[in-house]
Amino acid sequence: MKIENNSALYSVQDVQNVSRTAELNKAHSVAPAKQQVDINMHEQNIIAEGSASLKAMDDVDLARVADIKSQIADGSIKFDMGELAQVLANLR
Repeated sequence: MKIENNSALYSVQDVQNVSRTAELNKAHSVAPAKQQVDINMHEQNIIAEGSASLKAMDDVDLARVADIKSQIADGSIKFDMGELAQVLANLR
């Protein structure tokens, strides 16, 4: 078998030029400026208190979960199937 057309899509010179251009662009790029927000001591205290409150909370309301389980078990739970379907449809 003989290959008649062996022309490359890009020459070695083309690839080297693109590589050099990319390196130059990278060398001259400027890092984005860091954003800074100034807050006073009162705001810092509010943030610290809120953060501490969130850390102290359980991830799941175990009492509520137990209540719902109990309602499911005894068949007393009531909910709107249409509303449930709407919520499930909006999850996508």
